[in-house]
Amino acid sequence: MTKINLDEIDFKILELLEKDAKMNLIQLSEKLNLSRTPTYQRIKKLENQGIISGYHAKINYDLVKPQIKAFAWISISRHLDPTIQEFETRVMQLPQVLSCSHVSGTKDYLLEIVVADLADYRNFLSTQLSDIKVIENIESCFVLKEIKN
Repeated sequence: MTKINLDEIDFKILELLEKDAKMNLIQLSEKLNLSRTPTYQRIKKLENQGIISGYHAKINYDLVKPQIKAFAWISISRHLDPTIQEFETRVMQLPQVLSCSHVSGTKDYLLEIVVADLADYRNFLSTQLSDIKVIENIESCFVLKEIKN
């Protein structure tokens, strides 16, 4: 992957949009002390380079419906490309999995999972996650309180 060089203004744009993706061009321009046209051009450049890959809403689902968040440490049976590809392809199809990271250490993957309750997690674990045959071991833990997101 080629490193893209950014200047101080580019990093400030990224910081501002990461904090508030709804910030409009006028607000961004004012915070950057830059006119609208160069601000717009910089944002478009960052988007075209793939540095800004999308804009997202952060939703507080606890206000909509009760849910629990779990993390699952996954060990796979073999560390060969076909096994890795099978696991990653299958896990991408699971809507309960918010994120999946290939990690170093004694485990291979860390999954962030959201479900309605413990019964839902048990069902997810036994009918979907455990159905991925290349998984050798699953260790789960549950979030009691989210301090920083």
